[in-house]
Amino acid sequence: MARQAAISALADNPGDGMEIIIVDNNSADNSVALLNDAFKDKPRVKVITSDENLGFAGGNNIGLKSAQGRVVLFLNPDTIVKPGAIKILMDTLLSGDDIGAVGGLLTNEAGEPVTSYGYFPTPGSMILTAFLPGRFYGKARRALGVVPSADEGEPYEVDYICGADLMVRRDVLDKLGGMDAGYFMYFEETDLCRRIRDSGYRILYDPRARIAHLEGGSFSGKLVRRRMIFMRSSVRFFRKNGYSPFFIGLYHFTTFVSSLIKLGYFWIKYALLPGKREDTAKHIAWNGFIFPYYLGISRKRWEV
Repeated sequence: MARQAAISALADNPGDGMEIIIVDNNSADNSVALLNDAFKDKPRVKVITSDENLGFAGGNNIGLKSAQGRVVLFLNPDTIVKPGAIKILMDTLLSGDDIGAVGGLLTNEAGEPVTSYGYFPTPGSMILTAFLPGRFYGKARRALGVVPSADEGEPYEVDYICGADLMVRRDVLDKLGGMDAGYFMYFEETDLCRRIRDSGYRILYDPRARIAHLEGGSFSGKLVRRRMIFMRSSVRFFRKNGYSPFFIGLYHFTTFVSSLIKLGYFWIKYALLPGKREDTAKHIAWNGFIFPYYLGISRKRWEV
């Protein structure tokens, strides 16, 4: 999938100074050989390998060390850059000295908007989203990401940009030391954007730049592990931002209880609706993380 993302970025071609750095996070297949062969005649593309899987943040930091440009676009391997997107993001990012990062409209394969940005989560907002239906918790849902309207036309300020297409000034990244490699997956872009905001810069979302995001393509089929990593990352974010042990403990408690309730619901649905078992099984796996995570059942099996 990284090959597809790189090809689409090359085709967009915002200028001769563009370089593409692909970091292979210790893949177990022949990805590196395929990438080297695909781009052997493309000097602007560099493939870097890591001896271990460092996660999204750690992998990006490896690429950052080799980057030479004054702006850096962190791009997921499961993305396709639409024509003009990189140039639009660059122009927006460099349009003001107080702009630290920018991102565009992410869409699915059909061109429909998907989660593109969000607002900083708190234990309170996460507790609300765990328990209450959407019509009751309103803006709290934005902590988990916003699916914007497709007809917006002008950039506006947000708290964080989804890491699938996050463009940041290089001098800002150097000042902050890149991404926090303590996040294996999830919340790394939220943490980075929080530090960018705390340093006095604005974060902008520009809907004119469009990038297709084939969500989950680089980490599919491992829902229990993904949810466990999500929990570890969210707690790391809360601790770094000074939330009290009481609220973090309450967050853990409500997550456990709400997931247990959802498990009961989806197990019943699984038994009564055979035709929907494939989708229901995913919900059971996503919420079933509470057993290995909180009760220590087969914990080593799900370690990162």
